[in-house]
Amino acid sequence: MKKQTENKYILWIDKIQKIVSFKAIEGFEVIYFSNRQQKYDYADLMCAAGYRIQ
Repeated sequence: MKKQTENKYILWIDKIQKIVSFKAIEGFEVIYFSNRQQKYDYADLMCAAGYRIQ
């Protein structure tokens, strides 16, 4: 996972509330991906770990 500001494959994560978001939410950790498949695979992995997708 590369952290690049021009990258459009982004998820926002709240580890305390266990939420994964596809939209920017203030206070959430930002995670950048190099392609769409990595982004969705990571969201799926987090969901399997008990995170809710928002």
